[in-house]
Amino acid sequence: HLGRCILAVKGHIDDITDLSDEESSAFFLDVKRVSQALKDIYQPDKINYGMYNDRGRHFHMHLVPKYEGEFEFGTTFSMNPAHIFPSDDALQKQIDRIKERLQSN
Repeated sequence: HLGRCILAVKGHIDDITDLSDEESSAFFLDVKRVSQALKDIYQPDKINYGMYNDRGRHFHMHLVPKYEGEFEFGTTFSMNPAHIFPSDDALQKQIDRIKERLQSN
């Protein structure tokens, strides 16, 4: 999914209940800021938010832009169903666009 991001809490936090109120507020403000950047850049119909942590020990959230009529719209996104990875150059261009948008606000 073009523009998919993973936001992670700094430090080794296992679960949302391990965050202070201040930390959880800051994390979700970051989620909101990145979501707006993704909307501005990629203009998705929806952004899916996923928090899966059965085996991992680092609290994080996936932000996944999705488009009506396209891959996985209307269903839960898969982690990487076809094992498709962007080139390093394509990935860096996405990172640069998102960073630029975040720094402009």
